Amino acid sequence: MDQGRIKQIKTVVIEMPFRKTWQISLYAAKTRPHLLVMVETEEGIRGYGEASPSLAFMGETAYTDQEVIERNFKEQLKGISVLHIAEIHRRMDRIAADCHGAKTALDLAIYDTAGQLLQIPVYSLLGGKVRDSVRQAWVLGIQNIEEGLSEGRSSIEKGYGTLKVKVGTDPAREKLLLARLRDELGYTFKLRIDANQAFTASEALSFYDGISHLELEYVEQPVKRWDLKGLKFVRDRIDVPVMADESCAGIHDAIRIIDMEAADILNIKVAKVGGLYRALQTAAIAEAAGLTAVAGSNIEAGLGSMANVHFTASQVCMCHDNDQIAVPLYEEDILDLPLSVILGEVPLPDKPGFGVILHRKYLDLF
Repeated sequence: MDQGRIKQIKTVVIEMPFRKTWQISLYAAKTRPHLLVMVETEEGIRGYGEASPSLAFMGETAYTDQEVIERNFKEQLKGISVLHIAEIHRRMDRIAADCHGAKTALDLAIYDTAGQLLQIPVYSLLGGKVRDSVRQAWVLGIQNIEEGLSEGRSSIEKGYGTLKVKVGTDPAREKLLLARLRDELGYTFKLRIDANQAFTASEALSFYDGISHLELEYVEQPVKRWDLKGLKFVRDRIDVPVMADESCAGIHDAIRIIDMEAADILNIKVAKVGGLYRALQTAAIAEAAGLTAVAGSNIEAGLGSMANVHFTASQVCMCHDNDQIAVPLYEEDILDLPLSVILGEVPLPDKPGFGVILHRKYLDLF
């Protein structure tokens, strides 16, 4: 008889307020709904997952994903062992196209439960670790120049070695901010930009022309997610790597990007591709094609962020600083103990599952 058969699945949505308005070229928000999922086995072992999908980014929210799980996935997954992860994803994919936030929240809860069952860290289920800690970049959302400079300076002082700057709403202001970051903070850190689909291919070239002297690490998602020809057009004409983020929402997208030679780097967000199982496959595709990758953030709280860290620590191709920790953006986190970021690095825990515990007030919701 299989160990770890799923006895019950429970879901809850919580609204998490940001410390200040979070803005990118796609949207601005003061709060973010998060979907929390609990999976319990017949042995009484519990694991937890989280997803925080953006409607503008993924076409779904924590609320719609909760409905998918409650109405469609829940009964179909009961009785399956949490160790049969491929079968769980096969069933979810047959039931629902996309719905990656719902699949991610369940996938994380299942991996956490499997780790608890076997008394091993999740990274051991992902291939083992290739690094003991994960280097982080800090992301500057769209804001005025002085605020951006202050936040950038503070991040560098805290030990972050990379700044990513969101652009795409006001090119003149954004170019000035980037120039001042270099003028005032120097060249000892890496600098990257992310347009979140804001430009046409020609606009992206024009924007880059004004900042090409600033020694950028790479340019992320300059054009619409469906415009792989435009992505390749930009890649062929600038002298730094181009990253695909929104264009790479799963394994099939990764294959198309590689086939078209449209990007140098993939942003593999666990929540964007449908969970750790699919993230592993996407990373394998990137590695086989000779591409590198970054694990980005879907603005998760501490649980989802730690899942991202386990994934990144287990994959060879994730060799850039990863912008996967968004916890400081929120007024408070959902974990019992704060997620540790030491000089821009997150140490990898060796405890079973994800190695973190939800705060009692969130555990009590289940």
